[in-house]
Amino acid sequence: MRLKPSWAGDELLVQATVDRVTIGHSHGTLQAEARSLCITALWVSDEIDARRFQRPFGSLQFWGRRELRGLGIGEMLLRTLVDHAQRRRVTLLHGALAGADLQRQSWLLKFYQRRGFLLLPPTREEGDGTAFRIELWLDAPVSES
Repeated sequence: MRLKPSWAGDELLVQATVDRVTIGHSHGTLQAEARSLCITALWVSDEIDARRFQRPFGSLQFWGRRELRGLGIGEMLLRTLVDHAQRRRVTLLHGALAGADLQRQSWLLKFYQRRGFLLLPPTREEGDGTAFRIELWLDAPVSES
């Protein structure tokens, strides 16, 4: 598997590919004077469907194929997102977990909790579909190597 992170302005995309086929990606957008990164997507699948990207901005998405679950792909995508955010001196990663996603994939809460994310109630601005906000406060930035 190959992980390919790339910045385009304030957007960070990390793609996971196997034999040139995309099997997952994570995406984040810098906010608040580049001190926070909003995670807007994290998915692992070998069936890519463009309709999946037509969701409200800021709604964290995670789709997972059972065959690919447990291989650590989501962990690697998230870790790469965190590492590259730290290089930009980001101090907070945050996102929103949709209630519909949690109904289909109840393991998402534990996925984020095990990686140090705080689970918080949604704010009024996040709308009706958000079940939880997630936040990860980052330590001192890593050095640019």
